[in-house]
Amino acid sequence: MHFVLLATGAGLRFLSPLGLFCGLVSVVSGVVLHSQHQGIAQGSAGEGHTYLSERSHDIYGFQYLALFFSLPKAMFLWSIALLVPQVLFILYASIGMIGFSALVFFFAWFALVFLYKLVPASFHWFPSRNTPEDNRELATIV
Repeated sequence: MHFVLLATGAGLRFLSPLGLFCGLVSVVSGVVLHSQHQGIAQGSAGEGHTYLSERSHDIYGFQYLALFFSLPKAMFLWSIALLVPQVLFILYASIGMIGFSALVFFFAWFALVFLYKLVPASFHWFPSRNTPEDNRELATIV
């Protein structure tokens, strides 16, 4: 499990147990949700209505249910967020400032290139690569 990585710095030592706890809560809550709701997908609309009416609160509605369903993913993301500072600290301690800076620059450049390819062209903050014909076609649609 990736969240068991132990930091060697005194300031980051508390992140390991916290990350481990978040990862375990993620796994346990995911298993509990899967085992409780395994047969609901084959149910009818009436069974779905009954299930939702039993789980609805008079004042809060479905907020508690939404929190419970989001718990596995949220705890997984927190365990990843607690892992990153530990990894960065260990890299910094092992390869020094120049190597660490080069590594951070490389990964930042890689992330920007990846996002540039991933994000649709209409959201790019770089100059458009559209031809004048494409712009006229877009203007007629809008």
